[in-house]
Amino acid sequence: MVTRTPTAEFPDKITVTGEKVLEAEYIISFTPEAIHQVQAIGEEPVICF
Repeated sequence: MVTRTPTAEFPDKITVTGEKVLEAEYIISFTPEAIHQVQAIGEEPVICF
C-alpha cells in the first residue's frame, strides 16, 4: 500500500506504507486512480489475479 506524499520538489512522490499478500480465492479490485503493483510469488504460474 502506498500513500501520496507530494513535496514542492517532488509533486508526484509516493511512500510505501504496507504490503498485502493475497492468498488463493481472495478477491481484490482497484479504482482507476489507485497506485498498485502485483507480483507473483512462488513456483506456480499465475493465471489471473
